[in-house]
Amino acid sequence: MQHAIDFKYFINPLNAKFMKKIGNIIVKVTNGNIAKKHVDCIVVPQFSAHASCKTGVGKILCQNGMEHGMLLYDFYAKHHVLHDGDVWISISGKNNIQLAHVVTADSWRDEEYSAAFKAVFNTLVKAAKKKWECIAIPEIGTGIIGNLTQRQSAHSICAAIYQFTQLFPENNIKSILLVIDDNLTEPADEVLELKLYETIGDEVGQCSFDAQAWLSEMGYAK
Repeated sequence: MQHAIDFKYFINPLNAKFMKKIGNIIVKVTNGNIAKKHVDCIVVPQFSAHASCKTGVGKILCQNGMEHGMLLYDFYAKHHVLHDGDVWISISGKNNIQLAHVVTADSWRDEEYSAAFKAVFNTLVKAAKKKWECIAIPEIGTGIIGNLTQRQSAHSICAAIYQFTQLFPENNIKSILLVIDDNLTEPADEVLELKLYETIGDEVGQCSFDAQAWLSEMGYAK
């Protein structure tokens, strides 16, 4: 069944395909390089201990002059106990952008949806306290070692945004960029259009681990 086009969506000037409000926050779905977005903070999925995640968003940040922030997380993670959904803030080392390091990358299949939800919600709480206005969030849990489909990832992120706006309706956050690297944006568009985020899911990740893709990303494949 095809859904009718929601004309509340409209083209915007920040390379976003569509935008729609959740509470008081404009959520923009966009393709492109997350490191090149003009935002106050970039969310980066990380491992729970000992080392930062150098694939996916972490790799992109290192390639775009933000390796300093990744190294800071390496040091922090070695000296602190971190759990799924935890958030730690660092400077990125470029353009006054902050990094919200969220612990999601090594979540189990039945935990990754909730880890992404907690991580985004906790990031927004910190963002409100720091008076940030614009945040870039990647597709959490859809990478090389991720367990979530694009739809599951978008649902967990948008559900966290929705719950945040319900609890903190007077927050200062103006916009969130949901950055889809080079995939289709339709799954996220549908979650927003149909307001699926108003119901919090309890989902098990539906994606299987692709060992060959992981080896290739890590530079081990021949």
